[in-house]
Amino acid sequence: MTASRETATGPSTQKGAVGRPDSAASETDREFDWTIPALISGIVGAMSVAVVFLAVDIISGRPALWTPAVLGAALFTGDSIAATQDIQPRSMLPLVFGYTLMHVTLFISFGAMAASGRLTQQRVQNFTLRAEVVTALLLFIGLEVSFFGLGWIAGPGLDLAGRLGSGWVAFANALAAIGMTATIARAAAELSDRPD
Repeated sequence: MTASRETATGPSTQKGAVGRPDSAASETDREFDWTIPALISGIVGAMSVAVVFLAVDIISGRPALWTPAVLGAALFTGDSIAATQDIQPRSMLPLVFGYTLMHVTLFISFGAMAASGRLTQQRVQNFTLRAEVVTALLLFIGLEVSFFGLGWIAGPGLDLAGRLGSGWVAFANALAAIGMTATIARAAAELSDRPD
């Protein structure tokens, strides 16, 4: 009697989904996973800061990975800037690797906070220029506070900021915040363009 599976609301497209209309196939199909934009946003932010300080190190005549090595030494071994002036390239690698892991994790955490707050179904329609500016500003403040907080915990934080250049730190964090916000805004635009 029934060769096709139809209900009062229309034909079903899923096997075994008798009585379910196309538009209600699965509520999870329409939910947006914000973890990928959060991950990408964090990586964009971390890379922005890394590229800025790679350029600063090279322009300043220091070894190419001097900044992450010094930050790693201050964070993991408690060495002061003066103690890391003569750091050798071979001894830099474990410090650079450890600091890079912490650095990327911190930025992904900030990306997750920003993305989860901005990429929900209820708020995504309101992701305006004002929301983008607020997101970038909050990310910038959070990144600055994190840097100086970690510098304070690791020891001579102001010496660290002074040696790296507070202006460069602020510039790199501002660039990271803008890049992270742009990544999240792009994901919001893609989400708002999706059909219901």
